Amino acid sequence: MSHRKSPFARSSAAELFDLVTLRLASDRSRRSTARGKARGPTTNQNEAVHQLRVSLRKARTALKLFEPSLPRERYRAANRRLRTLAHRYDAARDLAVLRCEILPRLLGGISDPSRTRLDATIRAATEAATRTVPTGWLDGDRIKTEVAAAAPRSRPTRAGRKLSHRFLQERLDELSARARRRLRRASPDDRPALHRLRIALKQYRDAQSLSRDFLPRRQRIDLAPLRRATAALGELQDFERARALLTSFVREDPRLAETVTAAVLQLESLHRKNAPEALRLARRALRKSARKS
Repeated sequence: MSHRKSPFARSSAAELFDLVTLRLASDRSRRSTARGKARGPTTNQNEAVHQLRVSLRKARTALKLFEPSLPRERYRAANRRLRTLAHRYDAARDLAVLRCEILPRLLGGISDPSRTRLDATIRAATEAATRTVPTGWLDGDRIKTEVAAAAPRSRPTRAGRKLSHRFLQERLDELSARARRRLRRASPDDRPALHRLRIALKQYRDAQSLSRDFLPRRQRIDLAPLRRATAALGELQDFERARALLTSFVREDPRLAETVTAAVLQLESLHRKNAPEALRLARRALRKSARKS
């Protein structure tokens, strides 16, 4: 597929930015429809929070992808607003993962007063966190407005006048190089480095997804290896967040110490077991995503 055959081949980066902001709005609307089909009020709320976080993450990725074509201060202001919105949902999401996914995996066969007390503590914290995060007001139009606010008000920047396919490929190469640098610095025991690698890989994956329909077919990559790598690294981060939450519960109620200690030891074991595989998947994903010649 040549560039001449692509309907976007002669578009500028600035024009393409407008198209991507419209796509973010339509994607958010589709997720809201799917969310409404979830079963049960708890599932609905957890899914709503998850989908909001996905929408905000992709919006920030769109800004990062087009950063060189946007005025610096407008980019920073829009990114800061989206980051603040996303952080409002962190606690609700982390508690939902701990309660519904991690704790049953760690203590599924244990039933004693301490476990019952821990379940009650997590349930109360989850309910408190979800009450503070409204989910209905953040629709596709709001996200589109926040992203579009970063665009130049008058003439596009010099980078914004580049042809879209050239601009996108240069940016994707830069985001890939950023992920590779972080991979080289990462090790199974360096948890902050693993987290930074995960962020870079997710941003690269989402940028590839957002760019997919605007690139020639020969430059599109298989996203499945990147999804597997980010899922494995995401699980490691979930372990870290769970460990931090469980430790905080012990500070509030020392009677939970024995059960929490057992859970944290299992988390440490899972991290040691899974971290090398997560790095292997990251190396494989970046190797497979090398630019096609």
